[in-house]
Amino acid sequence: MSWEDEALKAAQDCLQNGFALYNFQVTYVNHEPRIQVYLDKLIDPFGSPTIAECEKFSHIFDLKLSAVMQKHQLEQRYSLEVSSPGAERKIQLPEDLERFKNQPMKVRYQQNGKPIYQVLQIQSYDENKTIWKIADVKKNRKNGSYKKASKDATIELFIKDIEEVNLHLDF
Repeated sequence: MSWEDEALKAAQDCLQNGFALYNFQVTYVNHEPRIQVYLDKLIDPFGSPTIAECEKFSHIFDLKLSAVMQKHQLEQRYSLEVSSPGAERKIQLPEDLERFKNQPMKVRYQQNGKPIYQVLQIQSYDENKTIWKIADVKKNRKNGSYKKASKDATIELFIKDIEEVNLHLDF
């Protein structure tokens, strides 16, 4: 098993209940490993761990990571970054739809060959199709998308036609 695979397993072993790995990446900068861990807090409405939770994970994982590096006779020189997936995290389709169903989402899809970006809220879905409504957010109210006539209308999209979905923060 490569040291990178062992590092991933060590990261998974460090997870406390209620947490998951959103993403784990090893890249190299000037021949030194850069390990990036994105923690997903499963009980948080946005999936965001606190700074203290990231620091706690980082400390425990750093100890295990040092042991992995030593086992593979690698220098102990690496950078480690532990953070949340971000406030406007990418949503995995269809797995994350139920979890974030109460959150507005920025949806990018194609319509007549043109990219469309809309802030929507999921209404229902299955493995092939989604049904959305215009989200009641500042952006939609400001640009006129959220009007009496349109707020109850639904948008049906096939999952294969959706290019990207991210959580949307309503500033």
